[in-house]
Amino acid sequence: IQISYHDCATSGLAQMDYWLTDKSLHPADTPEKFREELYRLPVFYQFPPPVDFPAVSSLPTDQNGFLTFGSFNKPEKINDHVIALWADVLASVPHSRLFLKHRNYFEDANLVKHWQSKFAQFGITEDRLLLVGNIDERAEHLALYHHIDIALDPFPFNGATTTYEALAMGVPVVAMQGKHFVDRVAGSILQRVGLDHLIADTPRTYINATQALAENLSDLRRLRGSLRDRLTSSTLCDAGQYAHNVEIAYREMWRRWCSA
Repeated sequence: IQISYHDCATSGLAQMDYWLTDKSLHPADTPEKFREELYRLPVFYQFPPPVDFPAVSSLPTDQNGFLTFGSFNKPEKINDHVIALWADVLASVPHSRLFLKHRNYFEDANLVKHWQSKFAQFGITEDRLLLVGNIDERAEHLALYHHIDIALDPFPFNGATTTYEALAMGVPVVAMQGKHFVDRVAGSILQRVGLDHLIADTPRTYINATQALAENLSDLRRLRGSLRDRLTSSTLCDAGQYAHNVEIAYREMWRRWCSA
């Protein structure tokens, strides 16, 4: 018996029997095609409790006087459709900024100019962008969330680790959900911590979700103070139960094979 785990699409191999997922990532009516048989765990994603993370900071906007959106996703995920929508988000929240970082990517001055130019095409001036490089140590990387009020997730390839890290640092994530694994990842994580209202299915609902957060700072403060505990106590961080669920899956697959 062979099982595919955390690939972004089917292997296409007849030799691969199962593909692990869950109902959030692949509901019963999923249009996504697989050579493997889908096996739905109670929850697919599993993360370690954020016990060694920096402390959660106060809300940055309280000190800055403006809201800061942010994304630490790979630049390859930030296509022109994402840039256009993020530009609309910035336009909808006056004086807001966008903080982008991925490893040491923005150490290159030419890349900084390239991305400034891309956002300028959608009306976003350089002073509204914070493009940060030269930070690769994990603790320093996580501490950068102290500067972000709201995280923005890209599409159609969502962030997984970045969504987890943001929530662990008290930063809510607004995500766009589609109909395939890669664009249901962030939504599946947000559902587990009760943030279904931050899962959008159109550009308009994405902007509405960001505006709702931006316009209610008291709720945003409460979220910042509670998200780490909500994450830690969720099924996303229950390694024992997750291992048990996977063991049940293995036994069921074995029984099916024996009876075939």
